[in-house]
Amino acid sequence: MRDIYSVVMAGGRGSRFWPRSRKTNSKQTLNIVGRNTMIQDTVNRLVPVNGAEKVLVVTNSLLEGKIRAQLPMLPDGNIIVEPESRGTAPCIGLAAVVIQNISPGATMACFAADHLITDLPRFHSDVIFAAQVASELNVLVAFGVPIKRADPGLGYIQAGDILKTSDDNPARKVARFIEKPDMETALRFAQDPDYFANSGMFVWKADTFLIEVEKHLPDMHAGLMRIASSMGSPTEIKTIADAFRGFKTISVDHGVMEKSDRVAMIPAGFGWNDIGSWDSLYDVWPKDESGNAAIGRTLTIDSNNSLIYSPKKLVTTIGVEDLIIVETDDALLVCKRSDAQKVSGVVEILRGKKWEEYL
Repeated sequence: MRDIYSVVMAGGRGSRFWPRSRKTNSKQTLNIVGRNTMIQDTVNRLVPVNGAEKVLVVTNSLLEGKIRAQLPMLPDGNIIVEPESRGTAPCIGLAAVVIQNISPGATMACFAADHLITDLPRFHSDVIFAAQVASELNVLVAFGVPIKRADPGLGYIQAGDILKTSDDNPARKVARFIEKPDMETALRFAQDPDYFANSGMFVWKADTFLIEVEKHLPDMHAGLMRIASSMGSPTEIKTIADAFRGFKTISVDHGVMEKSDRVAMIPAGFGWNDIGSWDSLYDVWPKDESGNAAIGRTLTIDSNNSLIYSPKKLVTTIGVEDLIIVETDDALLVCKRSDAQKVSGVVEILRGKKWEEYL
């Protein structure tokens, strides 16, 4: 098997974590879960797989300085800056071109910067097995997460025939992807052992991925090849900017994975949680006897099942339940936990009002 490179996608806005997450200090650069920031935790768990010199981080210009400061163990050239946000397909495509330029035929493992992973030894062994499958079978490998509870907000994978096994972990052909089904369908998936949650973590050979991009996103592939031809030249930065300006915004799931006929899935034997919104933290943070999860000093009277973040000010609640309360120096968020996904809409409204100081 050839070299394994890890790619961390860290250019997102994290708008569902407003008001803590801002455009120059987004979710991945914050200590949302523990002492370290999310990008630090992500990179730290990847270094044992292949060494710091083979971990690449793709981000944007607003976060570049902060990420470089938080990841001093990475070589300068391992921080790749996207000129514009165009979704995960161009992001991963750019990383694939960089890796092909460094080590033709290498395998790349792609991860988001905002996932919580537990059982790191199993995570490392699963990544190595996925790299073996991707290299030997020339397939695109997705990690599927066993479903613990029905969630219509997730994407799902239906697994088919077994392609290869390692101990008790089978690599299976992907029958289909299903994006955010209704609750009735999600409940059915949760009871069927052939369905898994789509983790958004992928492993493949860089050249295999680029072949699939050429099949399914030919315009994007042409732009990526222009970038590849400019690597190391004085026109590299301008070529990347020109190419991204012409790319459609599209995810790797919609653009490639759902269309390809060479996709495999490996069940994740490790613990996984997509820290996508304030409500997702409720499952992670410790709780008191009334089910309240809090950081900061709180006084909760007849209050239940709420998440409170207020490291500087005392928060007192009386007779409330199922709330999210988040306080920062210049903003306060209060909403129902069930409305946590709507927080990103607040950011769009603030942008429309041109209240840039809150973005």
